Amino acid sequence: MKKILYILLLTTFGANAQSISNQVVSSYGLSAVNGTAQTDVTIGEPVTATVSDGNNTLTQGFHQTKLIITTISENEKTNNYQFYPNPVNEVLNFNFTNSNNEPVGLQLFDINGKILYNKQNITTNEQLSFSDKANGQYILKVIDKNNKEIKTVKIIKN
Repeated sequence: MKKILYILLLTTFGANAQSISNQVVSSYGLSAVNGTAQTDVTIGEPVTATVSDGNNTLTQGFHQTKLIITTISENEKTNNYQFYPNPVNEVLNFNFTNSNNEPVGLQLFDINGKILYNKQNITTNEQLSFSDKANGQYILKVIDKNNKEIKTVKIIKN
């Protein structure tokens, strides 16, 4: 009788021992469905991750946003590019010396990618006025004569 009871208990609990499904612990979430699409939204997912080996990208988490990978590279031919003060209030100073003594260009972008300043053939130090710009973050690129990116820095306007 004990054997039958043990077998009955094992089959009852053993059949439901593992359940694999997408679950998330969240402070807020919702699902919206129309005739052609469904979307699920959560805020406060405790675990999401993105790992890449250069060729393959693996994202972990139940709701991944659009993945945009941006690299900020620096050309090895450069010697010295200085941007100060950063954070800037009124005027940003750009001083440079490069190993090949060629002119460079400067491009300033807002956080949305809109170009705000573009000057080519800079051979001396330069000053950029930020007095007419809103507080926030900006991207400043130093480019060579072939429009190849040499250096990229984040500038903060206070």
